[in-house]
Amino acid sequence: MIQTLLLLVATGLMQPGEPQTLETGLVAADCRCVLRDMPPTLLTMPIDGDPAVDQRDDEFVVAFWEHPFDPTTPTRSMGVISGNRTTQTWRMTQLAFDERADPTHVTEWWTGPITSIGQSNGMTLVNVGIAHDAFSTVVLDGDLREVGRVYGRGAVVLRTGVVLYQRGQPHAAPTHYVEVAAYDTRSRKEITLYPRKPYSAVRQQFISRTKAVYDRIGEEVCAKINHHCDPEKFNSYKEPIVANTAGDTVAFVVHYQADVFMAPASSGDADGASIMAVCEGLQNPSTALCRETPLSAWRHAFPRVADEDLPTFAVQAPRTVR
Repeated sequence: MIQTLLLLVATGLMQPGEPQTLETGLVAADCRCVLRDMPPTLLTMPIDGDPAVDQRDDEFVVAFWEHPFDPTTPTRSMGVISGNRTTQTWRMTQLAFDERADPTHVTEWWTGPITSIGQSNGMTLVNVGIAHDAFSTVVLDGDLREVGRVYGRGAVVLRTGVVLYQRGQPHAAPTHYVEVAAYDTRSRKEITLYPRKPYSAVRQQFISRTKAVYDRIGEEVCAKINHHCDPEKFNSYKEPIVANTAGDTVAFVVHYQADVFMAPASSGDADGASIMAVCEGLQNPSTALCRETPLSAWRHAFPRVADEDLPTFAVQAPRTVR
């Protein structure tokens, strides 16, 4: 990829732009992040792209790619700054990325843009785009020490230090399905939290329906169109994760979707295609349990609650629907 970019520049098809300085980028981002004792060498540092900024009252966090002296190098450096305008205090860390050995794929095809930065339960999350709809997240503790990198999006940090996120999948895959992982910043271990076997009755019913369609199509057609035809990998998407105060229970709504080969769901199937996932015992993610039940059952249990608020009720009373 690097060789391709250099060829485009050499042939005049792409003109290399002058990198902006960190101070210029912060001013353009409307971030009052330039503090009085920040050295000129920092503020005049050339950076690639625009810095990502998150501001809350007097506190701020900033992430940016440092412009490399040698654009052909396989290594890059990301700078992250946190500060407080009232106390005029700040700290900075520099994170190394190497495209030759990066499990999060951030630098595999050239460095992607920093799409956002935010804070959750004392952790800083830096999201980096690596493809059309694929992201990696860098996790830093309160002192900006790196505690992990995960390949996924929608990261949520629980009070226990567990990071939940939706795993990334190839954009060109025949189906896209929800897979929630749990990364424990204490043990630096990751596991699949959802879904887990044995599957719930509502999931197994949808798997059976999908399998019937794939069986009718046949293996030959599946191979011809490069489709896995695995009924357990049916299309789905989820709503945001909601956690309780203790951080040991979470809930989120998942919408099952029919494959392109499947007939639209009948009115009788519509409620069964939207489910509530409730996961308990997240003090230890490896032994946590997730249950799936029809969203319609939660609507019945809380008839005056809007769908988007049902997960909040579910984490407070997770066993209301069994």
